[in-house]
Amino acid sequence: MHGGYQVGAWTIDCLPSILVCTLLLQQYRLNGVVEPRVGDVALDIGAYKGETALWLAEKIGSLGKVFAFEPNAKNRLVLESNVRRNGSPSMASIRVMPCGVSSTSGMRSFFGMAAGSSVINDTGETRIEVASIDDTVRDERIERVDFIKMDIEGGEVDALAGARETISRFGPKLAICVYHKPRDLPDIVQSIWKDRQDYKFYLSHSSPELQETVLFAKVGKGN
Repeated sequence: MHGGYQVGAWTIDCLPSILVCTLLLQQYRLNGVVEPRVGDVALDIGAYKGETALWLAEKIGSLGKVFAFEPNAKNRLVLESNVRRNGSPSMASIRVMPCGVSSTSGMRSFFGMAAGSSVINDTGETRIEVASIDDTVRDERIERVDFIKMDIEGGEVDALAGARETISRFGPKLAICVYHKPRDLPDIVQSIWKDRQDYKFYLSHSSPELQETVLFAKVGKGN
């Protein structure tokens, strides 16, 4: 937690490849189509070490809020350190949520993988708290949700099943990773359409590697 890479005015402890994709290539932004706006309330699902939460907080500004969900305790310590070190009054507040995201709230097994990534898995070696997005919005009295970024190692379909009320009610802009499982793309599109059929979808790939393909969605006419 004492090292880091210099990116503009920030010093961030994180993998350099992730910093490039998130901060330089801005992989969770589709310019002029799906992007965080000033004053947005954003959910960062799978916050890792806080690089995306910081990016969102800067784009949204002091009038907005970021809720950063990270169940991995080691990653969360770095996340909190990165937020303390780089946050400023001109940025949105970042609230770190020490839980995973799933279709329902409760306790689930958790499996740590290489490079610090982790996945909710029935054979996982530890137990963690998980929450559905809908429960979180109700419990935290979040008045609206404008932007959801999600990268949770193949758990996206399950997490979206717990966000049906939020998606139906608010129609937030979405940036959802679709590269973890072969059927992620059609299954995620279908999951979103179950709740609102007025979403338009866009696919983008900013990384020089095979990973990091992102499905963008926003409410609009036609598809």
